[in-house]
Amino acid sequence: DRSFIPARPGHDDGSLCESIIAMANALHKLVIAEGIETQPQAQFLRERGCYLGQGYLYARPLAADAFIARFRAPLAHDGIAAAS
Repeated sequence: DRSFIPARPGHDDGSLCESIIAMANALHKLVIAEGIETQPQAQFLRERGCYLGQGYLYARPLAADAFIARFRAPLAHDGIAAAS
């Protein structure tokens, strides 16, 4: 949940997030973070073993028709369009 991700990684408010990730990893469960808004937050999570997430850093919410159109369009990675 977004409320567990520290706004500024490196502060004490990340302890709960770290604990949740460690517990889930120990139980061999996938951890999906919600509400990732900045690169430092994404890095904080990756460094602790959380490799899946969603949030404004990756994409804003889309209406269903906009979502479909976005994923039907050719993919682009580093400025290079992929074949569809």
